[in-house]
Amino acid sequence: MLEILALMIPIIALTIPIVAILAGTYAKTHSGVNPGVNKKIYELESKIIELQASNLRLEDTVNQLEEKQSFLTRLIEDKS
Repeated sequence: MLEILALMIPIIALTIPIVAILAGTYAKTHSGVNPGVNKKIYELESKIIELQASNLRLEDTVNQLEEKQSFLTRLIEDKS
């Protein structure tokens, strides 16, 4: 019985940090989101909306330039 107890003490001692890590991870993932993180998420969402709007404007500009280039190409080819 004493040998079993002597073997169990190191095993229990080694599992304590593992349990602490698992408990800490569980607490962080299930305790709700930090308010600072919410603010950062909102800022990133705003930035994404701005980038999408900018992308649409650039897409329109590229389309206009393609139309102008196509027109000029046809104009030059017709003169030839």
